[in-house]
Amino acid sequence: MAAKKSTDAEADAPVAPERVTFRDTVYTSRSLVLPDSDRVLQVQANAVSVEPDDVAALNYLSNHPDLARE
Repeated sequence: MAAKKSTDAEADAPVAPERVTFRDTVYTSRSLVLPDSDRVLQVQANAVSVEPDDVAALNYLSNHPDLARE
């Protein structure tokens, strides 16, 4: 089987950053309000995801007792 060669278009295509997901161990769905802001994160199907560069959300979710990083 021949190896797939990447084209220039594939090499230049922007790569979307992966989101960081946390599993809610208590609720299936709920709203999480970040402290010191009006931002609301939605838990759906026991999970909430944020961008990897969202420091405020990552700090909040990492320190929340009901959430576990996947």
